[in-house]
Amino acid sequence: MKPLTIAVSDYETDVVRAVFKGLQEARVPVEDIIPLSSDASEYDTVSFMDQDFPIVPLQRFDFGSADAVLVSGVTDDAGKTLIRAVEAGIPVLDFTNFPAGGDGLFARGGNPKESFWNPEITPVYYPANSGAMLLSGILKPLADKGLLCGGTVTLIEPASELQNGGVMDLGRETAAVLNLRPVVPKVFATQLAFNLHPVIGDLLPGGSTVHEAEIIAELNTLVPGFPSSLSLTCILAPVFHGCMASITLNLSGDTDQKELERIISVPGTVRFVTEKEGELTPIPFARDEPEVLISRLRMINPRTCSFVALSDNETRGMAGNAVELLRLLSERR
Repeated sequence: MKPLTIAVSDYETDVVRAVFKGLQEARVPVEDIIPLSSDASEYDTVSFMDQDFPIVPLQRFDFGSADAVLVSGVTDDAGKTLIRAVEAGIPVLDFTNFPAGGDGLFARGGNPKESFWNPEITPVYYPANSGAMLLSGILKPLADKGLLCGGTVTLIEPASELQNGGVMDLGRETAAVLNLRPVVPKVFATQLAFNLHPVIGDLLPGGSTVHEAEIIAELNTLVPGFPSSLSLTCILAPVFHGCMASITLNLSGDTDQKELERIISVPGTVRFVTEKEGELTPIPFARDEPEVLISRLRMINPRTCSFVALSDNETRGMAGNAVELLRLLSERR
C-alpha cells in the first residue's frame, strides 16, 4: 500500500479524529496529514496518530500535493476547501452538506464507483449515513436470501449526527436547563436537551422527512432487493453518541430464531449479544465498536421478528466508510 498524504479542513471535529484513529487501527499507511485553516499562524500544530502536524494556511496550500482531502464541518474553510479540492481534481470525502456537484455513495464493504479511479473524473464522495449503515448490515443478508418483504423501523439518532455543532449545542442547552437559564437553540429547530425531536430536517408531502428519504435512498443502493414496504421513522434524541433502532421485520417464509440469528450474523458486521441484554446500551457497549450489536430478538410468529440494534454512529458510519475508502485508495495508488 502506498502511504497517503491527506489534507483536512475543520480538523477538530469528532468524525475527523475518528477517521485518523481508524486509519491507525487498520494500519493504513499515512505519510503526512495537512490540517488546513485560514487562520493558521506560524507555530500552530494539531495532534493526530500520536504525532504533531503543523497547520497550513488554506490560502497557500497546493492541493495537487495531496492524495485525498477530508472536508468536515460547516465553516467557510470547509466550503473553500471543497471547491479548491474539486478544482484540483483531488478525491474528496465530504462530511458537510455543501452542494459541490459531486456524486457517489460509498459504503463500508462496498465498491466505489470506477470513476473514483479515473483521473479525468474526480467525484466528491459522501460516506453513507450511519443509520443506513446500521440497517444495511442487518437487512442485506435477509434480502440476499429473498426473505425480506417489509417491516417497521424506528431509528433513534444522536446529536453528533449533526457533527460537532450538534454536540456543542446539546451541551449548551443542557447546561442552560440545569442552571435554570433560558434555552436558545443554535443548531436544532427547538430545544433538544431533555426532549425528543420526532422530525429531523424538512417534512415531505405524505409525512416523511428529507432525512428519512435520504436513508431509504441509501438503503436502496446498499441492499439490492430492498422492499418498498419498509417504513422508517427517525427520532433525534438528547444524547451525544450512538445510534439505536427498534426493528420489526416481515419475512417471506417461515423462520425460527436460531436460523434468523445464523443468517443475520456476519463476522465484522453484525453480532448478536445475549449476555447482559438488559444492560446493553450504545454507551459504553457500542462505543468504538465496528459491529452492529443486536439484542432482544423475539419471534412474534414464524414470519415476523422484532429486535433492538445499536451501533457507534462514527465508527460504523461516516468514519468507518472513510477509512475503508482511504485503504482502497492506498492499495490502488
